[in-house]
Amino acid sequence: MIFCSHFRRSAWCLLAMALLGTRLVAQTQPGTPPAPPMDPVQAIDAALRAIETGDLQTADRLIRDVSITNPKMSRLNLANGMLAMELRRYPEAIEALGTYNATDEGRRDYRGWAAVGTVYLKSYMYSSAVGPLEEALKLAPESEKDGTVYAKIALDLARTNLGLSDRKQAKAAIEKAKTTAPGDGDIQADVCELAFQAGDEATARSAGNAAVQAFSSELGVNPLSVTAHRGLARCYQVMLSMQSTAISKDPNNGAAFIEGAKLLSAIANVERRSRLLDARSLVLQALETNASSVDWQLLAASYELELGAMSEARARIDGVLQSNPDNAEALALKNRLAPAGG
Repeated sequence: MIFCSHFRRSAWCLLAMALLGTRLVAQTQPGTPPAPPMDPVQAIDAALRAIETGDLQTADRLIRDVSITNPKMSRLNLANGMLAMELRRYPEAIEALGTYNATDEGRRDYRGWAAVGTVYLKSYMYSSAVGPLEEALKLAPESEKDGTVYAKIALDLARTNLGLSDRKQAKAAIEKAKTTAPGDGDIQADVCELAFQAGDEATARSAGNAAVQAFSSELGVNPLSVTAHRGLARCYQVMLSMQSTAISKDPNNGAAFIEGAKLLSAIANVERRSRLLDARSLVLQALETNASSVDWQLLAASYELELGAMSEARARIDGVLQSNPDNAEALALKNRLAPAGG
């Protein structure tokens, strides 16, 4: 018994030593070198990009790191303010952004002014929002990101002026947004809505048509785009509201009724496609639990065919036919692919 006990202790010692040796080897073996630490400016720029993409956890970590290493950096206040704005801590955001805008760097940076204006706008403090947004518009480069940055600031200024019941200034800001981002569907959809609110139906119709064209082009490339479907639905609803107004003003105008009917049909089509996207999403979730289900793969393919996502449908159908070459449903779906290229 003494021998067995001694043997067990020895075995455990040997095992512990072996594990320790393995650990030491692992620690000393050369591996992938760690990424070099970012300097404070790089870290804050990375934090701002993270905020823009919605990765607030990464942004908060980077901001905390810089707060320790370089607490007096002016751009740190910009990042703190932007993060607080996303977290809806508006008083904290205004304080940090105001501190940044008072610095030499901040006075020349549209981002701080635009953010302050947005915070005031979201707080319904329209009178306080006007000045910062106008300053941001002066500083923002119209060409950046094809004008979308400038256009978004102009749209916020338009919303602010509408909140102040100043339609003239709102229309001027709306026009700036419309002309600086003519091919952006989301911008043009916002222009359509705001112009209609401002009583500028000509601009609303023009922007609505531009948005429909942009979203339709996006769907031509990516038929499964959820944002494009939502954008189309939003535009058609605003345009239908305008058409309803036109009908009420002139109930004897048959052409107005026809245009309204076309818009209702377009809304119904987008709504159906959106529901098909939702249905496909549910099937994809089911396939995560059982990817080998032939019935589920073909159901997803049938939805993709209806949506015009031919490459996705073809890949599913071919995958089924590889293992089930005589599957009648797969062959029928394959025949429906033929006009699109076989």
